Amino acid sequence: MAWSPWLSNLNDVLADLYPTVEESRRIVECAGMQPRLIRFDPSSLVNWFTILKETDKSHGNKPGHPTKAYAIIDCALKDRPDHDILLALKRDEPPAVKGPDLTWEAPPDPDHLEKIIGKQSTLLPINFLEIGMTRARSVARIVRKDGASGTGFLIGGGWLITNNHVLPDAQTATGANAEFNYQATVDDLDAAVTRYPVDPARFYTSVENDWAVVGIDAAAETAWGTLKLERVETAVDAFVNIIQHPGGGPKRIGLYHNTVVYAGKGRVQYLTDTLPGSSGAPVFNDQWQVVALHHSGGMIQEPGKKKSFYRNEGIAVTTLLDDLAAKGVTLG
Repeated sequence: MAWSPWLSNLNDVLADLYPTVEESRRIVECAGMQPRLIRFDPSSLVNWFTILKETDKSHGNKPGHPTKAYAIIDCALKDRPDHDILLALKRDEPPAVKGPDLTWEAPPDPDHLEKIIGKQSTLLPINFLEIGMTRARSVARIVRKDGASGTGFLIGGGWLITNNHVLPDAQTATGANAEFNYQATVDDLDAAVTRYPVDPARFYTSVENDWAVVGIDAAAETAWGTLKLERVETAVDAFVNIIQHPGGGPKRIGLYHNTVVYAGKGRVQYLTDTLPGSSGAPVFNDQWQVVALHHSGGMIQEPGKKKSFYRNEGIAVTTLLDDLAAKGVTLG
């Protein structure tokens, strides 16, 4: 089978949307496939890999883009007509860069969420929105030469930060662009996008802590501002918001279910929504200070515990600052 990044993205999305055998069987039947020919598996990622392998067996397929896979997308879009990633896959757009593969399961105990919600007021001053729009200016979509995308933001000193799995090395960064203002206007029209090539000659990264910084023209900072990285701590039950490019699409903000559930050992875990393509986004507290660099999500093990939880996770800003200082990176 001509497996492709397009199919990998589709596999991940379908495993998330339809994690059970019963749900996947319904989509298979909707797509006009024969369930009796498929060996369904209780593991959602394995299950959808098997199903998508079966789609490649019909004649006239485009390599890496089986016709029946498009039929599956159409069936899924009947359930979720506004799903950004499904729509992008149907349009054959390059896949967004996703974080490390993790197994998706049921969300945390609802009683725990109710317990969290009542611990502090959700009322905020109205300038919270205005400050957020200002901070959002420094956040960009990163588009690599191969078309894959992620999120990044300006941190001063002529540096753009993202994840290592978005820009793993200078070679991958070569030919990449940072796109600012890729978002909708107040009239729900497309805003004018400004692109800057990144400078792979200025590049540092950490595989362990999943960050990368790459040089960018000083004109980008002048036009779009920077997000200051400070030694800001966060804690369980704090609120965090994420400005991101989910699915490689226009800029969005995650505001719901935005609670920290773990903070320590260089990691922050939270319930704020993200998607592939959100990798490298800034995680803000309710004062619009950067507390973490978002990098992945799913069933994540909490440091010091054997049990895993359905969460998203970022690299703590204090860890980033320590790593950057050790590399000799000077921020503005």
